[in-house]
Amino acid sequence: MNILNNDKIATVLEVLDYPYSNFTKEHFIKHIAEFLERKVILVPIDLSRAVSGACVRQFHIDYIFYNQKRHGVLQDHIVLHESAHLLLNHRLRTVTVSDIVDRKTTEQTISKVRFRSHLIFRDLVQDMDDIEHEQEEQAEAFARLFIAQVQLRQRHRNLTTTKNINLFPPFSNR
Repeated sequence: MNILNNDKIATVLEVLDYPYSNFTKEHFIKHIAEFLERKVILVPIDLSRAVSGACVRQFHIDYIFYNQKRHGVLQDHIVLHESAHLLLNHRLRTVTVSDIVDRKTTEQTISKVRFRSHLIFRDLVQDMDDIEHEQEEQAEAFARLFIAQVQLRQRHRNLTTTKNINLFPPFSNR
């Protein structure tokens, strides 16, 4: 799949109208909650190395879990990837899991969702059909394109706010 030719992703990014220069995980989640007109809860959780994150839709609330053991840059990517599943209206699989790794953090915000281990996610990957593979590619493409926009805005801001005004001095003919 050519990520630049995916009209669905481009349309969502355009309609989302996110101010990329303000990006933080928390700000983005607040923005998409307003956009989706649903409560979206961001849940940092200790997961095994094999699991990056997950999104869960329950009644009128969406949960986005991300592995807080990962580097901050990866956490941002995970949150964007999982959010893409919600924004692109992907088919979400029903998963029965148990044993939360960090009960204190999540028990108050999660009613029936439990993480058992990374094995269930490996099983899910093995059982994915063509539609789910395509949706994973779309979510990944969304995250990459979104991050590219954030980086572009950061570079632009850095170039336009430099204290060194004389970056390109005129050359004399001497």
